[in-house]
Amino acid sequence: MTAVALAAEGARVHLLCPVPSHGAPSGWEQISGFYGVSGDSEGRLRLIELPGPRLWSGSTLKPWLDIAAARYGRRNGYDFHLVRDPIALAAALQAGRRTIFDSYRYDFHSDLRFWPWRAYCYRHQKLAGFITHSEMARQSLIKAGVTPDRTLVAHNGHDPSLLEPRLSKGEARRRLGLPQDRRRDKGTDGILPLARELPEVEFMIVGHITGSGPAGRLARRVAAFRLKNVRLVERLSPASLPPYLYAADCLLVPPSTAPLQKHKRTVLPMKVFVYMGAGRPIVGPRTPDLAEVLSHGHNALLVRADDVKAAVDGLRRLLRDPALQDRLAQNALADAETHSWARRAQRIVEFLHNQL
Repeated sequence: MTAVALAAEGARVHLLCPVPSHGAPSGWEQISGFYGVSGDSEGRLRLIELPGPRLWSGSTLKPWLDIAAARYGRRNGYDFHLVRDPIALAAALQAGRRTIFDSYRYDFHSDLRFWPWRAYCYRHQKLAGFITHSEMARQSLIKAGVTPDRTLVAHNGHDPSLLEPRLSKGEARRRLGLPQDRRRDKGTDGILPLARELPEVEFMIVGHITGSGPAGRLARRVAAFRLKNVRLVERLSPASLPPYLYAADCLLVPPSTAPLQKHKRTVLPMKVFVYMGAGRPIVGPRTPDLAEVLSHGHNALLVRADDVKAAVDGLRRLLRDPALQDRLAQNALADAETHSWARRAQRIVEFLHNQL
């Protein structure tokens, strides 16, 4: 989505990916089919498929792809490599390419296990700058010794066109074959304790990948808790997701600090911006990353993190107060206008020009 938005902003972008396995659709067909995007009419966005060794059907050796992409860029003289992976960053710098590191994770900047990688990459003369998805990650960069002028906070966004046509709650539930009179909440694994305390609320967990390890653990937990009010929905493309958002009474960011503090990877989840664009009330934890875009009582209801009782009380309060639901939803929708992929691309292009 960032690549498409950058091209629409006037940048010439090559998106590098592995050649699909034999018999599979082209990379662009897979990307456009899943994300619902199309190539730009001016030819500014191209998908470059790089052949490489296969470990098993449909899989390319990823470190090899990072190295091949860096070498391809050296041959073609790109102004910048925009990368999001630590191996890709090291490979591009080793190849002598001017590189921008675009990362949402803050563990890269703080954990001791990444110190050798930081010592090589962060001091490299070809590292042109950093883009972070949150102020929280930017501050961790500064603590790691990066000067503020080399950093840009560019929050993720959403594509308003993918949320069209807008549906009323009743219409969305009719399309999905859902009862009209059941209160609904959309969330993930962390909401199971809430489901136990709120049997009158139906929780829908969208993004269930049958056969995966996390999905199997989640299904076993649902069965062990005997939760009749939890519905698991298979992973959906962005274009197929909106009816589920519109059918909900509220949208839930699991009220846990584990993704942020334990794993240090899930910082300001991308779904927050889609939630805001859907114009539905949001419930989430009071964490520093969410506080960058969500304000308690204005565009969301924020509860004490890792406190099941606080989350249950917050959900009950919201579901019993239609006026509160409407106010939070309308404010979230209005605030979403400043958090689009197009706006993110504008900020990135300006930042890149300043680094030239």
